[in-house]
Amino acid sequence: MSYQDDTHLLKWRRSLRRKAINILALIENRGEPCEEIDQEIIKLRHANNMWKEQGVWEKQSVSVPLPEPSDLNFQAQDDWVNTICFLWYRK
Repeated sequence: MSYQDDTHLLKWRRSLRRKAINILALIENRGEPCEEIDQEIIKLRHANNMWKEQGVWEKQSVSVPLPEPSDLNFQAQDDWVNTICFLWYRK
């Protein structure tokens, strides 16, 4: 399948939508759990899996540079932690 050909993606998307609508209609018409609803749910899951597997989905990642430790003023934090630890050990 070429990257430009998305007919299979449209097929599985339409199938997924149709199965979801069928499930809603069965729930409204039957009003109670039945075997037909279970079968439609199985078909819906299959259509969803096929739609996800056959798509060429672009993954994106973002990297954020971390600041240098000297910019974060770690010394002041270390003094505060040492003071808290000293007071805790003193009791």
